[in-house]
Amino acid sequence: MRRKSFPEYGKALFEIHPPGKSVTTIHADGMISGPVPETDLLIITAYNPGHRRPSQQENEKANQRLAQVIEKAGLTSYPALGRNEDGSHREPSFAVALETGPLKYQLAFVSSLAGRAGQAAVFYWDCNARKGRTVWLAPAEDL
Repeated sequence: MRRKSFPEYGKALFEIHPPGKSVTTIHADGMISGPVPETDLLIITAYNPGHRRPSQQENEKANQRLAQVIEKAGLTSYPALGRNEDGSHREPSFAVALETGPLKYQLAFVSSLAGRAGQAAVFYWDCNARKGRTVWLAPAEDL
């Protein structure tokens, strides 16, 4: 049901913009361009939660609140951009670095932030496998 409700998620590309480094572009099937991320990442945004489409201003405010929570939690994050293939749809995002030791706790915490922002899913990048996948947070009918 979720894939039918959100078919664009499977085709999404993610640009990661670490300071002082080249942009890395990834998707579920692997790397597209740029340096390989050195850590597992969780890409999250507060833009366009579920089936809702707030105004640009509301999306920006929601993403600012999310950035503050990420920073307050002491997590390392980089600016990111989720987009479709032709770039006509773009959502400013955050690539949150997941540390090796407490990975499962960070994954749960960051996923909960996205869930509180009303997101249907997050994108998880496995640096060892060099692949990513959509992690669904709620059934489509709940969004």
